[in-house]
Amino acid sequence: MNQRTITAAKILAALGIVAAVAGFILDSGHSVHPLSRIGMFEARAQAVKSAKPIFIDVSASWCPPCRKMESTVFTNDTVKNYLDEHFIINQVDANDQTQNALLEDSLGVDELPTMIVLRPDGIEWKRHSGSFDAKGFIAWMNDPTDAFMLRWPPANAAFEAASQRQKPCLILWVQKQKDLTPAYALFRSPQMQALCNYDVVPTILVDNQQHFSATLVQLTGNNNAIAPASRSIVLALPGGKLIRQISLDGEFGYNPNKLLDTLHTLLTQKAGS
Repeated sequence: MNQRTITAAKILAALGIVAAVAGFILDSGHSVHPLSRIGMFEARAQAVKSAKPIFIDVSASWCPPCRKMESTVFTNDTVKNYLDEHFIINQVDANDQTQNALLEDSLGVDELPTMIVLRPDGIEWKRHSGSFDAKGFIAWMNDPTDAFMLRWPPANAAFEAASQRQKPCLILWVQKQKDLTPAYALFRSPQMQALCNYDVVPTILVDNQQHFSATLVQLTGNNNAIAPASRSIVLALPGGKLIRQISLDGEFGYNPNKLLDTLHTLLTQKAGS
């Protein structure tokens, strides 16, 4: 056998090994994630049309807990049927460099796997970093703790409702989606949920400082500047009067009891004025 024949044989053998490995990967399901990858633009469009929340799974092929969830959770018939019935599903591949802006800026993901649920209007409802088994995943998805916040209207609708009901508008304002998870803990008590249901019209805005100030001016007609803060609760009247901006980073430090007492005091003062 001459040298050229030997070289060709080696190449063919190498190609055969590559093909075998590729075939094994395909057969074992590792190259195709069981969840759909439709892109955030399409997911948002489908969510608005169907009024369904969006479930996002962020994972990577090199992440062992991600691979375990792929093979044991997202292939589970109960999980698949539950997600298909109640959510618009989007799987985000952290290996895809075109997703970097989405992962870092929009979603703020820095750990894998991360699962995020967005309301139909794109506002984050809940997130979890780390793996689940199928039973734990369903339990987390069905946890009603924060479900009432899914019913909070978008800002424009909230201000319209506040005007009709003659109630102040409570705006939970953060600059990044991931900041919503700790902020939601402030609203979990029955007392705070009662306040949101009966005393104010709540809404959520995820915006940077400059855009938020412009949005608030547009909604209220008030040109008073909002003080810089990463996370705040703004209490405003539909007519434009800003009752109070409460910085969650400074004076309250995510203390739900202190926040509740302050809101009750502000609303009592407003009712007596």
